[in-house]
Amino acid sequence: MKSVSSKTWILSTSNDQALHVWLYVRDVFGLEPVSAEVPPSLDDVVRNPDLEMSSSDRNDLSLAWLFWWRRLIHATGANHLGSQDGDQMARIMARRPIFDQFDEFESLADFPTLRSAAQRTWKQGIEWTNIHAAKTLRRDWALSKNVAELVMQEHHVPPERVRAAVLVLAVKGEWSCVSDPGVLLCSEETFFDDAHFAAELKRTFESGLRVIGET
Repeated sequence: MKSVSSKTWILSTSNDQALHVWLYVRDVFGLEPVSAEVPPSLDDVVRNPDLEMSSSDRNDLSLAWLFWWRRLIHATGANHLGSQDGDQMARIMARRPIFDQFDEFESLADFPTLRSAAQRTWKQGIEWTNIHAAKTLRRDWALSKNVAELVMQEHHVPPERVRAAVLVLAVKGEWSCVSDPGVLLCSEETFFDDAHFAAELKRTFESGLRVIGET
């Protein structure tokens, strides 16, 4: 995770391993969850023919996967938004029920098929992430600073109101979604494109303002 701030505006960026492992489970099983916050497929993941299942089972597994993806991105985003303040152990404990030890996945006990899928593929998911995900998420700090200052100026808010967590995913093409107030999911291609990222970062900062009534 990388965090930058000026005075008290905050930007946290991360290419969280757990998110990539969960996307790997989706792609290797050929799941097809449909929702705005579901990104395109990962690069270079081949669907495993040994993991074939009926259409009904795949649909059920896709719905369970989506339910857990929403919980995971919400918890991860909240964790990174709070990474500059508060009690670190409290944040860790809040996330643990959502995504626990990779090998056990005790939090998926109510979803036995999904738990089995995760247990069968998580090691390959980690290997994929180590090879494919960007090693660093370096950006021009001045760009983020200019966007934050523009939001403060346009909305007449103090710096501490301007906060964003950016979760960067090694998925195909340009893609982005504000999944929660102040939380942006985006592809690496979008993250490293100055104009596109600036627009999406502004939108993300502004989404956090609306939580307490700013427009």
